[in-house]
Amino acid sequence: MSYPVPTHSTPLGCLVGFVALFPAVISVLGWYGLYLWSQLPTKAQVIDKNFWALLAAAVLGPPLAVILMKVAKRILKATDFRGYNPSDSREPTIKF
Repeated sequence: MSYPVPTHSTPLGCLVGFVALFPAVISVLGWYGLYLWSQLPTKAQVIDKNFWALLAAAVLGPPLAVILMKVAKRILKATDFRGYNPSDSREPTIKF
């Protein structure tokens, strides 16, 4: 069985999975920001637009990342690589 050459076949699922890393990283930064905010003295803990942005990033990031990862997994499972010949000029260079 011949497997596709990675440079000739880029599944859309990999791209969606890569995009899923962004909300995950933003979420980690949001949680870290909330941790730093909680370490401030009580009088310095101001609830302003920056606090709400950190809270939104921390709360909305993980579900968005999980949803995108599930979509990426579904796309990857649906991609049919059987019979794909990367050296055939009639085949598309990117298979979605």
